Amino acid sequence: PGAPIRLSYLRWEEVESLLSGWPEPLVLNVVRAPTERQPLLVRHQALLLPGEGGSIVRHASQRQGRVVDQTLGEFVSSFAARPAPALGVNAQRVLPARP
Repeated sequence: PGAPIRLSYLRWEEVESLLSGWPEPLVLNVVRAPTERQPLLVRHQALLLPGEGGSIVRHASQRQGRVVDQTLGEFVSSFAARPAPALGVNAQRVLPARP
C-alpha cells in the first residue's frame, strides 16, 4: 500500500553477455511485471556462482523438488520461454561480512 516500487533489472537478452563469467557471487532476483492479483516484483531467487567451467546458477526447482545447478544459459532459457515470462533479472552483489 502506498507508492509504487521500482526495481532495476537486466532484460533476458542481456543477462548472459553481461553476467557470464562474473568473478564473484551474485544474488539473482527474477523480476516480473506486477499485476492486481500478484503485486510482487520478484518471483524467484537464485545464486550465481563462479565456477571453473563458467558461472553456475543454484536455485530451488519446483519442478524437480530440490536445489539444482544450471548453466546461466539454461537458467535464462527456462524463465524467458515460459508462457507468462518474467521480464529479466535484478542482480545484487554479495558483500563480505563486516567485522
